[in-house]
Amino acid sequence: MIPLLKRLWSRYMSGYKWLCLITATSACLYVILLILQPVFIGRAVDGIVSKGDVNLPLVMKNLLILCVFVPLSSLFQWLNQYLTSVLSVEKTPIVRKLSYMCHRSQLDNNKTVFMFFTFYGAGFYACPC
Repeated sequence: MIPLLKRLWSRYMSGYKWLCLITATSACLYVILLILQPVFIGRAVDGIVSKGDVNLPLVMKNLLILCVFVPLSSLFQWLNQYLTSVLSVEKTPIVRKLSYMCHRSQLDNNKTVFMFFTFYGAGFYACPC
């Protein structure tokens, strides 16, 4: 399985390695920031004990952290969606063209035609040529 993934990565994603890495990193950062938001909301609420007994520095500190985390998580979510669409728009015609070429070569050689796509939605391509 690993040699197949290495071949797919080197052959079909060679010009997009950095784009894939940035996309995966932005997705991870988005999820981390999204998971941490309720933690800081809970800490801010814990600073409010009762009426008149409010730990204002703790509440303000957590709210300021949230003011940074919410826009950053939105930015990383947007970046992830944008880069994913760029990857899919640029790689789909290439995979289709390779699929057609592989299909034509098999028909010309009177070979059996197999299913060409293993994980088409993920962009992986396996050709038995």
